[in-house]
Amino acid sequence: MDNLLRLESIFSFHRFVLKNWLVRKLVKTSLRKRVLSLFVAFVYMCLRKMKCKKVDIYCERNEHNTKILEDLKNMLESYSPTLYMPSTFLAMAVSGRKISSFKCYMRQMIQLPDKEEVSLDWMPKNQKALPDNTPIVVLVPGLTNDSRDVYTRTFIEYAVQYGFRACIFNRRGYACMPFRKEDPDPITWNKWDDLDFIVKELKTEYPAANLYLAGASMGANHIQLYAGLKGKNKESIPVKALGCISSPFCLTAGTKNANGQTLVRKVLTHQLVTTVTEHLHEQKFVEAIERRGIDLEHALQSTSTDEFNERFSLAFTPYGSLAEYKQAVSGKDLVRHIQIPVLSVNSQNDDIVPFSAIPFEEIAANPRFIEVVTSGGGHLEYFTSWKMRRWAFDLVLQYFSNLEQGSNKPADRPHPIIAGSVSL
Repeated sequence: MDNLLRLESIFSFHRFVLKNWLVRKLVKTSLRKRVLSLFVAFVYMCLRKMKCKKVDIYCERNEHNTKILEDLKNMLESYSPTLYMPSTFLAMAVSGRKISSFKCYMRQMIQLPDKEEVSLDWMPKNQKALPDNTPIVVLVPGLTNDSRDVYTRTFIEYAVQYGFRACIFNRRGYACMPFRKEDPDPITWNKWDDLDFIVKELKTEYPAANLYLAGASMGANHIQLYAGLKGKNKESIPVKALGCISSPFCLTAGTKNANGQTLVRKVLTHQLVTTVTEHLHEQKFVEAIERRGIDLEHALQSTSTDEFNERFSLAFTPYGSLAEYKQAVSGKDLVRHIQIPVLSVNSQNDDIVPFSAIPFEEIAANPRFIEVVTSGGGHLEYFTSWKMRRWAFDLVLQYFSNLEQGSNKPADRPHPIIAGSVSL
């Protein structure tokens, strides 16, 4: 009996030793795998960062552009994407957040000629106390964006740091504004005259201040369309320069690219639908929808931006087809007609705007247009440094600042010399 007990004890001891050895082995192996995974991820992020650091410049080679690029050289060469943001989708998620309060702004309501209202949300809140000649930056946000978006607030916070008074242009029905006119018209990308009215109002109110227009995504396309149409018609505008961040240029190419990616398509479509549902408590808006024969339920069930525009947006425009609408609100064919200096920034890994949509021939035909293309930057993110500073925002604002300080004084349109591209 004693022998049996001794034998069982021995077996129990060996089971205990074996079990602990296996546990230690698994923990050790798991730890090795974790370390290896972290190392592989770190190497991947470093390689991706090195790849995304490349910056290419496309512009005509002339004295005007050369001087601008010299002034921006350090910033162009210092671009270094944030190491821990390897995914453009992750960067877009961080960038796409909204704020819930307008307390950080001073709101100015402006009535348009057709009795509708838009707003300008200003920083700093005491901007009226600034000197009369303090330069102004107006930001036109993207597709469904307004002053509630984190990136728009970030941009004008940067602008204030650069010494500007800055505001966000909230289009009809955006930023919690109700529609005022009896027959509301929520589709605004074909209404460049709204922006023209705002620009002229600001110049009247601040005659001593230089005015700069910045645009993000669809907003960038919009200011290109506005300035291009004015230039084509030989009309001057009281704007000193444009700063464009991730303009889609061509809506046909942009929507095709965006709708081809499930996550991007769903997010953009949801945002468009939300712009409608936010106003369904307004009786005049509902009546305007009914007058145009829109099947609201069908429109709200759209699964792509094209479906939404066909089912809802077109009814508020004079265009007979979606293709005609896209052509009318795309700025690519008007780039050559812009009469003021332009700095435009795009990224090759943009999940919304394809690289092929950038109209390089049109850019080469405009001696004042500089196109900056990064290998990596996402859509509106362009995060750099550990603090995720938005490099494209800084680049545009430094460009405006250089023009304002007189480091570059553009005269009349320079005579074309050589069209080409420059790689840093």
